[in-house]
Amino acid sequence: MLNYFIEKITIRGPERKEATIEFEKGLNIISGPSNTGKTSIVKAIDFLYGSDKSDAPFSTEATGYNQVEMVINTKDGRFALKRKFD
Repeated sequence: MLNYFIEKITIRGPERKEATIEFEKGLNIISGPSNTGKTSIVKAIDFLYGSDKSDAPFSTEATGYNQVEMVINTKDGRFALKRKFD
């Protein structure tokens, strides 16, 4: 049994509207048409867990987003991880 789950992921950028996806404890299924951001969610999680900066989920120049934040819900409370793309 897991002791934590990802509660939400938020992508931010200066003068950009935040993009947030929220999860529930248990199984979450992400579905939708091609080119709507499903892979970017997985890349954002990988990036927060320490992948190379070259593996950032978005190009800051192309999208204006430059930071990802993930809130993790644990038995000991909620924690946030943040990382900038550049």
